[in-house]
Amino acid sequence: MSRDTAPELMARVREGDEDAFVALVDMYRDRALNIAYRYLGDRASAEDLAQEAFVRVYERRERFDPSQDFAPWFYRILTNLCLDHLRRQERRGGHLSLVSEDDDAQPQADDTASPAAQVERDELSHRVQAALLRLPDRQRMALVLQHYEGLSYDQIAEAMDCSRGTVDGLLSRARSALRDGLRDFLRG
Repeated sequence: MSRDTAPELMARVREGDEDAFVALVDMYRDRALNIAYRYLGDRASAEDLAQEAFVRVYERRERFDPSQDFAPWFYRILTNLCLDHLRRQERRGGHLSLVSEDDDAQPQADDTASPAAQVERDELSHRVQAALLRLPDRQRMALVLQHYEGLSYDQIAEAMDCSRGTVDGLLSRARSALRDGLRDFLRG
């Protein structure tokens, strides 16, 4: 298997190399699914949007500058798709769902943990997901990109098409809201 970086793969995709596109999808599939899932809280919608993000990458391959980092460009596409999905859902009177019971993106059981510890960890995971879903859209996306994907403030700003200062404010408000939302459980 090739050890190409994402920008190198995109340069090859721009030239029509379908194998490079498959390798790029393989490289980012799980990340895209996790971001969309953490953002939307719905596995089926997350899968659809992650797939649509890759379709858009392919359709817009000529717009990518191979001298730039791929991740922020890709995350901007994914972020916009997630935001558009939520706007459509709100117009239809929809709502965000919580983690589904059969979702394989949930934390896996730890064979060394006691049953009580595993139940507590699962409960915390559900509460964190619920608290995430209550955050305003942009705060949630900034937090997902920073905490779950490990993007820097500058990368988040690029992905969300805003300033670094805006990212700082979004993350600060998101963390504060999460602390407030989880306070009772964490004191427990």
